[in-house]
Amino acid sequence: MADAVLGEVPQVQDIHLSMPNKHCLPVNLTPLGLDNRNEIFMPVDEPHGLIEATIRRGA
Repeated sequence: MADAVLGEVPQVQDIHLSMPNKHCLPVNLTPLGLDNRNEIFMPVDEPHGLIEATIRRGA
């Protein structure tokens, strides 16, 4: 995304991204006699964090 903006808008010198790093695990449906073919996921509290990056225009 940042690369596309920097490529199209010369007035933008840098972009800072802050992206949540949240994990979702597949739900075990076998106790219900069902298969989960990577369709149902449950968000979990751990691990989690925040990924940050700054993309700057080259000199």
